[in-house]
Amino acid sequence: MLMPGGFCEEREMTEEVSTVVIGLRNDIQQKCSGGEFAQFQPISYTQQVVAGMNYIVKIKVQDEVFIHAKVHLPLPHTQQPAVLMAVQPNKTQQQAIDPFSFS
Repeated sequence: MLMPGGFCEEREMTEEVSTVVIGLRNDIQQKCSGGEFAQFQPISYTQQVVAGMNYIVKIKVQDEVFIHAKVHLPLPHTQQPAVLMAVQPNKTQQQAIDPFSFS
């Protein structure tokens, strides 16, 4: 259940969220290492309703190697693009997305 101002439970990836994250691939790569990822497959996400939407996305970047990326998607009427806010490298598939670790 989505709590006002809070993040929801981790969810399976949707095409909409995947498209946003794939559009930020270069920014995410630069923030992590500057090199190109072997893979880039968004797996799951959590979201927070704000003035727009915050997403924290689990992304597979190599066999058994994942990252978590925090992305802000402004409200549609602003016509502003999605923005990468933070990245946490060196995650595993089993590690749950923790919104509080981005604070």
